[in-house]
Formats: sequence, structure tokens, C-alpha cells
Amino acid sequence: MQFMFYFYFPKTGTYKHFPTNVSVDRVVVSKAPPQILKVQRTQTTVNEDDFDDILATGSIPNILNFMKTKNIQSPNVRFELSSVYWLCKDATFYTEAIQILQSKNIYDHRFWSFSIFHNDAANMRIFFNSRDANLKRRVGTQFKSSLVEVNEHEESHDLFNFLDYFPLVNARAHRVGGMDSSSSNSSNETKQWILNKNLRETYMNFMIQMVIKRKWSAHDRLMFVNYLLMQERVTEAVEEFKKIKDGDLNDRCGDAQIQYDYIRAYLDFFVCGKAGSLEFKDARNIVGKYSNYPVLQ
Repeated sequence: MQFMFYFYFPKTGTYKHFPTNVSVDRVVVSKAPPQILKVQRTQTTVNEDDFDDILATGSIPNILNFMKTKNIQSPNVRFELSSVYWLCKDATFYTEAIQILQSKNIYDHRFWSFSIFHNDAANMRIFFNSRDANLKRRVGTQFKSSLVEVNEHEESHDLFNFLDYFPLVNARAHRVGGMDSSSSNSSNETKQWILNKNLRETYMNFMIQMVIKRKWSAHDRLMFVNYLLMQERVTEAVEEFKKIKDGDLNDRCGDAQIQYDYIRAYLDFFVCGKAGSLEFKDARNIVGKYSNYPVLQ
């Protein structure tokens, strides 16, 4: 068994240390040999495998070397990032230490928060976009700045999910939308409201996201057209679909090209039917385009 004791000394010098004595019934049965303690202002020997020993020296190069050369994620090393937070205000330590952590694929939210103190834009972006920051939920579903960008097409599915509904064709006997005549409306216009609860909630959620958005992409408008068709608002769907320009497809629709062509062919039946034409030019061209298109069986 070993006991460790720590002492404070008022100044440097050489001191005699009274040894530990063990007594039984007031009789000394064992005692340690006397020691001479040499008190110095700085540590002269350092155990390079003991991080506490290295940290006690306050030497930034030694601390950085330990972080770089040792497996600091191993419990056997007994390294805690929290023990070096106090050094993070030092620009040299912060810059080199964060590079070491990145090279080891280590992210520590508190450590990265010092990127704000050092005005380190690259690591501030990592900090603000991390799950721990939870900033994306706080700024809304549509936000763009030099440090944070929310709702790029690839990540928008985490914030808003687009749903399909079955059946694809609404029954004639049961309309997807009910009719509501407002007594306060002097023009006696009849407004349509959505009876399907899931569709109504999802559509309202979608519209809230679009109101927040400064500019709609072709992908956004394509989704809007689909929602209008679900509500049998065909005339409005045709007008909104016309706002999607051919030049927008490659840049903004991308992987939605098939969906765009499908809706274009679908709407052609309504447009030609309204005009009394049986030509269906757009629909025929699109059918020909996909006649040999590979489909998983």
C-alpha cells in the first residue's frame, strides 16, 4: 500500500522531511527513512508517457507533441481534452491543436467553440453546422449565410419530408377537397379546403417552408405543382408548371427530370383537352423518349 502526500513550500531550497512512523499502542514499530526535499521553481524531470506530468510543465510544444504522437483516444493514455481548454485562447496552441484533432478525426464541440474567439471562419462553419450546435433548427428551414446554410436539396429531407398518397387518382364520389362558402366574402366565391388530414397538414407545412424561402427552385415549384394536382387544382398547376424554364432543369431539377417529364405529359392531356385538340404532342414525345428506358423489375 502506498500513500502520497503533497506539500506547499514558501520558497525554493532544501528541506528535511520528517519520516512517516507507524505505532501500535504508542510504540513505534516501523518508520520510513528521513528524506531531504529539494524545492525548485520549475520541474526538472518529466515523464513523457504521463500527460499530467507534461501538463504540469505548461510547455505548449510538449503538450502538442503528446497530442500528436500518442493515441489520445485510448483510455490507457488518460488524456482529457477538457484539461487543455484553458490553453485554447493561445493562438499558436489553438491552431496546431485543432489540426492535430482533425488529423485524428476527433471533433470536440467545446474545443471548436474557440474558433469564434480566433475568428477562424473555416472551423466556425464546422462548429455552427454540427449537431451539438443545433443551429439549423433554430434559424429555420431556409437560411443562408457565409457560416451556416440550411436546406440545400441534399439535406432538406431532414427538415421536410415529401410524401406520396394512395390512391394516385381521387375517387369521383369523395372529393379530396371540400367546398367552403364564406358568408363574409362579398363576391360569393367558393373556396376549396383539403379533407385528407395528412395531406392538409403536409401541404400546409410545405407552404410554410416555401413562404420562408426567398427564391423558389425548379424542384420546389415541381413539388408545388404536384400538390396542386393532388387537390385537382389543374388550371393553377398548369400555370405554375409554365414557370419552370427549360434552362432551370439541369441546374435546379437535376434528379427530378423524370418527374418533370411525367407531369408535363400528364398536364398535356388537360391542356389539349381544354383546347379541343387530340394531338397531345408533348405527351407523345415524352412517351417516345422513355419507351426503352430501363426499369427495375
